[in-house]
Amino acid sequence: MIVSVIVPVVLACSITSRWVIGSEVKVETHPAPAVAVCDVVHGLQETLRSTNTSYQVLLREMSHVVEPQCVGKPWKNVSNELMRQGLRIIDQWENGDVINCHYLIKTNAFRTASKYSFDLYLMLTAGKLDREIPTKKPGCIVGAQAVFVSNVHLPFSELVAQSRFPKGTVLDRVLTLPEIVNNGAKWPLVRRIYLSYGSLSVDRHQYEESGFIVVVEFESAALNNLRSKNIKVAVKSGLDPFQLKNVPHHDQSFTPTDSLEEIKVLSSGGGED
Repeated sequence: MIVSVIVPVVLACSITSRWVIGSEVKVETHPAPAVAVCDVVHGLQETLRSTNTSYQVLLREMSHVVEPQCVGKPWKNVSNELMRQGLRIIDQWENGDVINCHYLIKTNAFRTASKYSFDLYLMLTAGKLDREIPTKKPGCIVGAQAVFVSNVHLPFSELVAQSRFPKGTVLDRVLTLPEIVNNGAKWPLVRRIYLSYGSLSVDRHQYEESGFIVVVEFESAALNNLRSKNIKVAVKSGLDPFQLKNVPHHDQSFTPTDSLEEIKVLSSGGGED
């Protein structure tokens, strides 16, 4: 039997205030007092209580909560602690030298102004134990993100007609991309949409930029021939500065804004059209 010991850590969350100037939403983050917590769930629940009405800003804040709690720690230790808290893995998959999993944190965790809700997942990524990778520690967590999940199960045309995501926000803009629209016309259903926030930089890059990753899942309607296709999109955000990797940012002149910049389709995979 393997016994894992979880050592409580001190997590410094951030408190976000926002104000509107014309049509632009600006965001200011303030360091919050360090809070002694020993679980990720508590930090996420505290952040969910924020009065912030922007799902983009809220997701960014939650991702900044979970990353220092999990990254660098042994996978087994964190996994055992999450199990102790009653969380269950609802999805797990491998991708090259890493393994990923989704934990369900809360259903209907956040509701948009149009009354459509997101479930909240925790996504953990760890280096495989059987691989020796220079930039990743085998058996240790190398990525941790909060993920908003929209369970759709509708034809693309019906999803668009609902206007469930506020105009101009990341999901609203992604659904207008030609690649998404074209696949929406070919595939009978949109199953789910996953939205996460974090670094968009690859390991070999010296600089780091942050933003959103959107994965749109399409699927066939026939249960006897179930196929699916995923399209992954990256969207740069103005919520965090462009900076050197692993170097704390101290530029007081930087003003976070709830704005979106470049949008790029990263990959498209799954069943044939």
